[in-house]
Formats: sequence, structure tokens, C-alpha cells
Amino acid sequence: MNSIAIKDRVYGEYSINDPLLVELINSRPVQRLKHIANAGISSKVIPNRNVSRYEHSVGVMKLLKDFGAPLEEQAAGLLHDVPHTVFSHVVDSVFGCSQTQDFHEKFHRDIILNSEIPEMLKRFGLDVEYILDDKNFPLLERPLPDLCADRLDYSMRDMCAAYNLKSRFDELRKHLIVHGSGPDREVVFDGSYYALQFALLFMDASKTLWANPREMAAYEIFAEAIRQGLNKNIISESDLFTTDNVFFAKLENAHDPVISSLLARITPQLQVVDNPNDFDFHCKTKLRYVDPKFITQYGELRRVSEVFGEYGRMIEGHKKEMERGVYIKIVFPN
Repeated sequence: MNSIAIKDRVYGEYSINDPLLVELINSRPVQRLKHIANAGISSKVIPNRNVSRYEHSVGVMKLLKDFGAPLEEQAAGLLHDVPHTVFSHVVDSVFGCSQTQDFHEKFHRDIILNSEIPEMLKRFGLDVEYILDDKNFPLLERPLPDLCADRLDYSMRDMCAAYNLKSRFDELRKHLIVHGSGPDREVVFDGSYYALQFALLFMDASKTLWANPREMAAYEIFAEAIRQGLNKNIISESDLFTTDNVFFAKLENAHDPVISSLLARITPQLQVVDNPNDFDFHCKTKLRYVDPKFITQYGELRRVSEVFGEYGRMIEGHKKEMERGVYIKIVFPN
């Protein structure tokens, strides 16, 4: 296959023509991501949470190319999510990592090294060890509250799926630029207006999508179903590296009464309230916000919160909300 045609909800239609990237996309670890939901179990509760890890991974690669990143960084972007377990970050709730959401990262090296990927990279003169070290790729990954290709793509993608904001992001992306050189390269906006607009959109998504109480409830319910399955030897840790449908069917087909009762609650009809006086479980999820940098008219780098004080206060309020968490009471089905 010489090229791959993509029709994307964020970037529209484009083609992938680089031989290495085409090979990597067709590798087993990347193809598996077509069957891993980006939003975990949420797609069974909230229909528009339907992005796949594959879609996101290819999107990160595309965004890095648009930023002028070298081929190595594009390849690293494509491969950054291959270790994700079934239903993505749900497994973090199983193993007590819900606020860091990093359980999958410990498997990144092994999954890539035990696949056909190292040989593919070698044929094209690339070193797998270099690709595995994310410190080599400042445009791909940066800590909060900075922008990076991973954070930009998942946020734009989730908001396009949920709120149909493609045209708005088409405009905002025109104002993203790469500042600096070498290891100091970073993605910034070319003006304060666009930086603020993106920051506000991201903040809204953090509250309404990634910290949605219904989503958090679904995660906790499914995490308990997984714990039950592991404790009863219905599933094993190796099953976490299959696909969403295969994994869900294995739990479902066990016909365990406790697991079946839990799975029955994971439905679009799931309704919850936040009640600290009467709750089924207390949930905290990962704190997400951005405070983008932008270039001023004098060529200086500033953050949005440094110029717009109200946004800085929004960040502090959001931190307090996330620290409190949500006291979830399931209203239906009970």
C-alpha cells in the first residue's frame, strides 16, 4: 500500500504517503487501536464520545507533520498510544491511577519491542530506542498547562465529536506556530485572542466531557466489573490488551450475577446526582486545563493567565472543583 487516504473529523481529507508511516499504520499494534475507545466505557453511556485511539494517534501524527516535526517525531506521535489497555483510562480506575491516568505507560516499551515495529524502523534507518524516549519530542508531549500535539488533538477531536466545532478549530489552528528550536521547540499561539479562545474551550471540555459525572460514574461501575472479573479469574491481565468488544463480551458471557448487574447499569439511561450526604462513591479524575503561551506584539512569550486575570481565577476555581471530586449517587438504573 503506497498511501492511505484519511477522512478526518478534525483535519478533513488528506493522504499519508510516507512509506514508513504507511507501514507503521498497518502494523498490528496500531491497527488494534481502531478497536479501543478514546473515552473508555463512556461511548456506551454518551453516544457522541465515539473517538477511537487509532483516530487520535493518526491525528497526532498529522498535526506534528503540519508543525514541521521531523519524521522521527511523527512516528513517535503515531505510536504514543499503542500500550493503551481496553477501554483506555477505565483501567486506571481499577488500579488506583485515576488521577494520573498513566497505568498504560509502563507497557509502552514492551509492546513496541515485542512487535514488528522495531524492524520497520530499522529498515528506514531509525532507532527504536530514540523513538521510545519522549524527551526527544517536545512538540509531541509537554506537561500541563502547555500545548502539545497530543493535548491539542485529543481536545479538538473530542470537542468536534461532541459539539461539532470543526470550523472553529480550523480557524484557531491557523494561529498555532512553533516557537524556539531544538529541544526548546514548543507550540504557541500568534496572539492573545486565539490563545484565550482555545483555553476557554478546553476548560469547558474539561468540565463537561472529561469530568462529566455520568462518565465518571460509568468508569467506576465498569472498573468494579473488571475487578470482579479479575478476582474471580473470569479475565486475566492479558485480556486487558485485547480489544474493547472482545473484552466486554468475555465479561458479559461469563453470566456472573454481580458482573451482569454492574454491566446493566452502563447504559445511555444512566442518571446520577452529586450528593455529598448520600452517595455511592466519591470520584476524582485527572486535572486538565491549559494556559497557552502566545507571542505578544513585542515578540515576547506570555501565558493567557498573565494577561487575562479572570482566566487565572477560573483555573484556580477549577483546581478546587477537581480536588473536591464528585459524590456520585446513581439515580437510574439503581
